[in-house]
Amino acid sequence: MYPDYPGQYILLLEEASDVAEESEIVGELETQTESGANERMQEAIEIQSGQNSSETGRKYDATTLSVTGIPTTLLNYLSNRYELQYTLYDYLYRNGYSDVTAAAVNSYEIDADARTATITFTLSDGSSLTGIYSRDDNSYSYQ
Repeated sequence: MYPDYPGQYILLLEEASDVAEESEIVGELETQTESGANERMQEAIEIQSGQNSSETGRKYDATTLSVTGIPTTLLNYLSNRYELQYTLYDYLYRNGYSDVTAAAVNSYEIDADARTATITFTLSDGSSLTGIYSRDDNSYSYQ
């Protein structure tokens, strides 16, 4: 961001009152933007799921699911590890697995010809789940 001047520094002096007013305005705008974005995100999630949290008693929060034990080879094959986490959570949420908080990769198989990866998960409730990742479509399906 700043040019390299070995052994030299670039300093900028500003009046303290100008900086204080500016930071207050920026802080208020950030707070308004964050709250608005959070409201819009929650509305979008409710629309996507077709239910709101007051109807189901559960909140949709994909960050509560941790996916562990993903081998490096599989990570390199997937386009984005977070898509795996979020699509898995979405599947679990829609199918009533509300008590599941963790999923561990038990095994996987990459089919280079079909450009798919079949992943077997062990869920925190003791059950198993198989997911299929299609590299061509960058999509996941679960069974």
